[in-house]
Amino acid sequence: MTFAPPVLPSEPPANPEAVASPYVLQALKRLRHVADGNGIDPNALRLLEVTEAQYQLQGTMLLQPIVNRDAKQYSGAVRGNKHNVLPHAAALQEEAAKIADHFARQFDWLPEARRILSTQPGGGFGQNDARIDLPERTVTLAASSPCPTCQGNQLLNCPQCQSRGQVTCTHCRGQRQETCPTCLGRGTNPMEPEQSCPTCNRQGRVPCRYCNASGYLVCPTCRGKRGIPCNACAGSGKITEEVTLSFCLRTHFRVTGAGLPSGLRRGLDRLGLEQLGKGHATIRMVERFASEEEEAPPPAAEEHDPYASLWGNETGGTHETEADEAAEPTKPEVYYLAEMPYADLRMDLAGKKCLINLFGLRGALLAVPPFLDDVLAPALEALQQAARGKARIEAALGFRIMKEALALQLQSKGTAQELRRLYPIGLSPDMGKRILQAMRQSLNQITLRMRSAVAAGSAVISGGIFAGLFDTSLHNGLTTGWPPALVAAFDFGVLMAACFGGWLALSSATRLWLHRRFPNMKVPVIQQTGKTGYMMIGGMVALFALAVILCPHKLVWMVL
Repeated sequence: MTFAPPVLPSEPPANPEAVASPYVLQALKRLRHVADGNGIDPNALRLLEVTEAQYQLQGTMLLQPIVNRDAKQYSGAVRGNKHNVLPHAAALQEEAAKIADHFARQFDWLPEARRILSTQPGGGFGQNDARIDLPERTVTLAASSPCPTCQGNQLLNCPQCQSRGQVTCTHCRGQRQETCPTCLGRGTNPMEPEQSCPTCNRQGRVPCRYCNASGYLVCPTCRGKRGIPCNACAGSGKITEEVTLSFCLRTHFRVTGAGLPSGLRRGLDRLGLEQLGKGHATIRMVERFASEEEEAPPPAAEEHDPYASLWGNETGGTHETEADEAAEPTKPEVYYLAEMPYADLRMDLAGKKCLINLFGLRGALLAVPPFLDDVLAPALEALQQAARGKARIEAALGFRIMKEALALQLQSKGTAQELRRLYPIGLSPDMGKRILQAMRQSLNQITLRMRSAVAAGSAVISGGIFAGLFDTSLHNGLTTGWPPALVAAFDFGVLMAACFGGWLALSSATRLWLHRRFPNMKVPVIQQTGKTGYMMIGGMVALFALAVILCPHKLVWMVL
């Protein structure tokens, strides 16, 4: 890291704001906006002294090439036409190793990596241990070899015929003759015993009909082919090995140099180097740093050198040729220059002197004390009294932050994150949480009586509906002849309708009450009913069960 120290005047000016940059004046405007309307005169926030400078950071990103290998085998010839086909498996392995070694040693992919990085915020500045994929370099190698199981013959020896293609006839057992089917071996005519058999002429045997007097049959297993298809290669005689090489880069980022002020270092640690490219600094890629002196000194022997074990993977180790031994080896690095403003502001915040750091192009303010906490303490106490019903909430709404907290609560956005967005400085997180909690409790207190009355009325009305339906003959008259499932659906539908109607009435009444109390505030249509709503629903369910139990006739779905 390098920086250009500011040129300070010999004597501090009488009015530091008169010589401050627009960058500092914008930060003062933000501070005064926070104070305006919150019990502090904006003019009471005064700039006593300012020290500004433009700092330059030098970043170096080392790109570690990584080759991922995905291998598979399948039977048959090479599938598809988007492959680099090699003559045999050994050539494939040799070519894969050659490609991986070239990727690790020859950095011809560096322009492509720079192009990919340039599409990211800040050109990828600060990204450490990130992955950069190079999908356009993916290579698929394939090679077909004779199947080692069948030696490329496509067939294996038939176990039944021993590769002869035929087996002994099972009918004549290889004797080529069978018993005469006409005389059954007697030799005489069955119809005229004194005469010779017309088929075998008293021989009792005839040529075998099944093997055509050959004594052999075609092998039923190999069908005469003298072998069966090889299962390993599916009868193709070839096994194809396919290797897909995908390439990516692993980033190792470091910022070199020293001499940054402590406030700027705290800002970098808090923000993170990777976030600088999101509008906090002007970052550009450079081919090389301006001079050798600006580069970081080599690491000491005891320090970890990120370049030392870079190539300890499948790509092998790096070594230079004899011609290049004297030259410095080229490293796959991307260089950055980041420029950003920084200022130390010595402020008087309504009588409290402090040092505030102004960091980055977006003017992030660091080390700002929570100067609103003490001023808001009386208003918070009044709000807590209103939450207990001992005061009116209007007593606490004299501050702008209280009105904004009320607006967030009315819109159901009363979270610490939402208030933090409005007041990122000047207010402690604990004070923000206490304000929101007291505001929520105050609104509950304001609507408690109204919500209780509406909930009780809704429960009484629903109880009357249940009693009129189940404790009279109305239910029996309506559901006569209905199947039990339909009756049950009707009864529980009445309960669900009553619960929904009660919840809708409670939510609408709460909204109208809040709108009447705060006519200038935006109040959403749907309001949370809280514990009162749950108690109302529970009461309706209890009244429904009581009406069903006291029903003069048993409901059909209860006796199933």
